[in-house]
Parts: sequence; structure tokens; C-alpha cells
Amino acid sequence: MSYSSSTLDMKRRHFAGCIVPPTPAASLAPPQNRKANLSRLVVVGDSLSAGFQNFSLLGTQQIHNYASLVAGQANTPLVLPLVRFPGVPNVLQLTSLSPLIIEPVKAPNITDPVDARIDPSAIPTNLAVPGVFVADILNKRPTPTITSAVDFLTDVVLGVPAGQPQSQVERVLSMKPHPTTIFFWAGNNDVLFPVLTGDFSLLTSPASFFASLEAILQKLSGANHRLVVANIPDVTTVPYLTSAETIAAQAHVPVEYVRSVLGLAPGDTIRPAALHLVPGILQNGTGPLPQMCTAPDGKSPVLPGLPYTQVPCVFRKVEAEMIRGSVATFNAMIQSEVVLRNATLVDVHAVAENLKNGYAAGGRCLTFDFLGGLITLDGIHPTNTLHAIIANEFIRTMNDNLKTDIPLVSVEGVAEADPLTVAARPGTCPAPPIQ
Repeated sequence: MSYSSSTLDMKRRHFAGCIVPPTPAASLAPPQNRKANLSRLVVVGDSLSAGFQNFSLLGTQQIHNYASLVAGQANTPLVLPLVRFPGVPNVLQLTSLSPLIIEPVKAPNITDPVDARIDPSAIPTNLAVPGVFVADILNKRPTPTITSAVDFLTDVVLGVPAGQPQSQVERVLSMKPHPTTIFFWAGNNDVLFPVLTGDFSLLTSPASFFASLEAILQKLSGANHRLVVANIPDVTTVPYLTSAETIAAQAHVPVEYVRSVLGLAPGDTIRPAALHLVPGILQNGTGPLPQMCTAPDGKSPVLPGLPYTQVPCVFRKVEAEMIRGSVATFNAMIQSEVVLRNATLVDVHAVAENLKNGYAAGGRCLTFDFLGGLITLDGIHPTNTLHAIIANEFIRTMNDNLKTDIPLVSVEGVAEADPLTVAARPGTCPAPPIQ
């Protein structure tokens, strides 16, 4: 289906009932030669592009991010702001399977952004900062006044080496030589943070999301480079959330009993802060779960770096539906802007949907389940193997649409060396349901 630029401009002004001023025709990117040149690749985004794993920005993990894999396959450089051990924050480790114990490594915290970097003189071309929202891509700069984990990570990535404080977009626009290809993948946190914390004031409104997205892609578009944009997966499927079915299987009790005693309706899931209460409730029948849950010690943040010591225990089905609706709205905006800017869309949302029945690799079925091989110990971020799968979607999309000839990553090879695939269940994946 084709649209005129005026029709598309009208469609994008009415997303989710919000009226947005039309983009002046002069600001639209001119027709481009569609062939991509990756010799000067630059990456803009959030934790997914930064290679944040096991709730840490750590050099030995950063190198496995999808963008670095694409760059390696294309034989082009991509400079990372590599962080020394133990990472920022301290990387999570699995210290026991029974009982399950996951905790940050015991090592002195890194307290200085300059000291965090393995090579403070390196000038990154992967500018992605974990924890940022879309608006932050445009506006968030390094600051000497650090009040949050995202401030610290911004300083680590964008503030070293020292210079004029610039946001990700500002850094891209000031680069010499100029980028030849830009990867942009953001928006995940705009829908994810309410899932993690239960604080729905953190859900970005459609009007705000669109205003930031439009401004960013307008600035990043141009006739002399290619812009490759990824969309947002369904963030409600992360194993940070635990279903009644999973609890029932682990406890060897009927799922109806789990729902009844915990106070869950079909489609509800629970957050990690509730998990330490579950065994006692199941054993004694003393439910339901309270409305709010804390860490086992009652005072620690529910996630490192987030100022939440308590969260709603249950993530309700109706809340999940609202989040998925926001994802759909934001992805429609992304697609419209991609068309208008003559950019290229990588459909990561579709990739994630196709993985819901698992991914067969190395004689195992890798899944989105906890310790299923696709998500790291934080229950949120991709493993090396999932980064390889995403990298291949970028490569296929560029080969099909931008006349590149980049070889695919060997997902089997990555999975074989991935330390987080060993717990995945052996065997084949179930066939997808017949549509």
C-alpha cells in the first residue's frame, strides 16, 4: 500500500487522539540513494543497544550487543564505552540454583564515571545509554550533579572524555567525520518502567512520545547517510514477571490453587518483590498477596538504581493490556515516521512475537522463561544469543532494503558459548499454533 506524503502527515497528527502540528515539507529528508555504507556506523538508543546485561553495563557483556555483532559481520568499527569490572551497577551473578540466589557481585562499587571506563580516552560511536526514555535521547546530557543511576550512566557514556556536554542526538550531529549509517532503537523504557515499578505515571503519553520521536528522527535524517530504526517489542512478556502457571509448575500444585490462594486472576503475573512470600502462602494457604511488596529485607530497592523500595505485588492483566496498547501506538508512530523520513524499519516486535514458542539452538529450546536462554539474570535484558538473533534481523533487513551484503551471525555458535543457555531445557521447541 502506498501513501502520499500529505496523507501520511495527516495520519501521524491523529495518533491516539492527539493533534500534532504537521511537519513542514522542507524539513523532510530528500529522496535518498538507498544503498547503505556502514564505514562510519553510529548507534543511538537505550540499554538494548548498549549491551546492558544482568542489570549492568560491563565491558565483557557490552561487546555482545546486536550492533557490535552487525559491525563485526560488516567488518566496520564500532567504538564502545567499555566499563571495567564489576560494572555499573555491580553485575548480577547466579550463586545458587537451589535455593535460587541471584545477587550483585561482591566488589567495591564504581563511584567515578571516568574510573568506570576501561579506556577513558575512547570516543564512543555507540552512544546508547541504559535507562533513558525517548525524550532523553534528545535532551539528556552529562552532568556533574548526579542524582540517579541514569545520570551516572549518562556520564559514563557521554561525559568521558570530558568536553561540551551533549545529548546523544547532539553528539551525532557534531561528529566529524559524519556518520554514514545510524542505528536508532529507543522507546522501550517509555513502556517498560511502569511494568517494573507499578508506577504508571512513568508511562509516556502518546503526545509526548510522538513529539520526541518526531524531533529526533527529523534531526537524524539526512541525504548523506542511512537511518535504520527498530521498533518496540512486547515488554509484558519478560521473565521479570512470573505467571501463576510458572509458579504452579515449580511448586507442583494446580494452577487454580495458585490463583486462588495468591489472589490472581487469569492473565495476572507477579513482580520479583513478591516471590519470597509465595512459598509460605502456598504452604499455609494464608493469602492473598498483599497489595504492596518489598525486598526480603524490607528496605532495599526492588531494582538497583531505582528509588522504589516497594511495588505492587501483582501486575494485573488489564495493566498488561494497557501497556501492549501503548506499544502498538508507539510502533505505529515509529512506522509512520520511518516512511516519512525515508528510513528503514527493523521489526524487532515481530521477531519477539515469533520467539514466543522458543528458538532451537544447540539441542535446546531457548525461551523467554527465566533461565530459558534468551533473557539474562535481571529478567529484562537480552542474552548474547538473543542479541545475535536481533543482529540477524538488522542484517536481513539491510540486505533486503539497503543493498548491503552482510553475512549472518552464527546464532548456533553464539548460543554454544553463551553462559546463560546452559539451563535452557534440552529438546525441540513446540510448533507454533496454526493460524
